[in-house]
Amino acid sequence: LGHPYGVPHAFVCGCGTGGTMAGMSRYFKRRAAAARVPPPLCVVADPQGSALVNLVRRGVLYGDNDAEGRRVKHPVDTVVEGVGIGRLTANFAKRSSCVTEAVRVTDREAADAAHRLLVSDGLLIGSSSAVNVAAAEVVASRLAEQARLANAPTPVVVTILCDHGARHLSKFQCATYMSKIGLPSAGAR
Repeated sequence: LGHPYGVPHAFVCGCGTGGTMAGMSRYFKRRAAAARVPPPLCVVADPQGSALVNLVRRGVLYGDNDAEGRRVKHPVDTVVEGVGIGRLTANFAKRSSCVTEAVRVTDREAADAAHRLLVSDGLLIGSSSAVNVAAAEVVASRLAEQARLANAPTPVVVTILCDHGARHLSKFQCATYMSKIGLPSAGAR
């Protein structure tokens, strides 16, 4: 990982069932204990419309669309697929005490992150990966500023690229579709 003892300063990922967050947070917690270093921040990358950000921040599983007068039959209004939920899964509940914070990611931020990775690194990623990257960038920027002020080493932030953009060619990676919903293309622009 490029960090002493193989423990990053932060682990960031979106949650569908919560299995990845549960497994990785457990792994890093054990690794940190064995190395006698602090465990990493475990951060939920949450797309717009999901309720997990409010669960982590306020202890209430409440999505933006749950407000009185705003309930609709199909409440999800995001282009992101695979992460972001409005229910508490057993996987997430098991390890929710390890989650230290949550970062909300808009569709535009996800599309911009996907585009940056395509242009700079040649990586065609899906919407879940894009949410992870956008949230990891927020966390990394904040931790880097804190490290700079404390004259500490640059922090290591880890995330997962969990889906390939080839599975999103008709929606997230489709310029025509993204334009129709008022978003920039996640792919070539």
